[in-house]
Amino acid sequence: PVSAAGIALSVTSLSFQVFAGCVRGFVFLSTAHNLGKDASFLRTMLKVEEYRLVQWADVVGLTSPDSKTISRINPALAEELMVHLQDRFDQNKLKDRYKLELAPLASSKQAAEEGAETTESQNILAKAVSDEKRGEILARAKLIQDKNSLPKRLWWAAVDKSRFEDLIKDVGRIIDALWALLEPQRQAELSQQIERALSIVIKTSKDLDGLKG
Repeated sequence: PVSAAGIALSVTSLSFQVFAGCVRGFVFLSTAHNLGKDASFLRTMLKVEEYRLVQWADVVGLTSPDSKTISRINPALAEELMVHLQDRFDQNKLKDRYKLELAPLASSKQAAEEGAETTESQNILAKAVSDEKRGEILARAKLIQDKNSLPKRLWWAAVDKSRFEDLIKDVGRIIDALWALLEPQRQAELSQQIERALSIVIKTSKDLDGLKG
């Protein structure tokens, strides 16, 4: 028979794989080139959303060595939301849904332009999520061989800036929903803190009239 602990472990492992797939999607989108020099805001927002996703995963315990998630979130719902997020990064659906098309670097001219754009963007944008953190997540999920071999950068073959903004909004809504799953726990923790504070006040107070109030 399969134990409850075994079921929990398998669900968590699956959730981590889906989470890692989302991180890989962010890597493809935020490091792809030919987006244009005037699109630094779009890159920044992508990095912000990736940072929010990784922070959420840290809070719920998904990135801990044993992937032991906190018990009060709904793991099935969290995984369903991450599946929707991963789906947003599917290259075929990016093209169909958002008119965005990614392709491998094919020419020396593209490589030269890639280098120039990389230098400029790195001077402007700080990495919200480090390559080391990305590498650890992807290597653990076996999506890359080791943490130092991040996926090769791609090239934007077609970009619709307004649809790109739509993509970022959709991604943001999904990550908002993931954070909202923590709200019941936050409320419970706040309630416990208030109870502890009141308990201390009651134990140390000698003002009976004040306590009645």
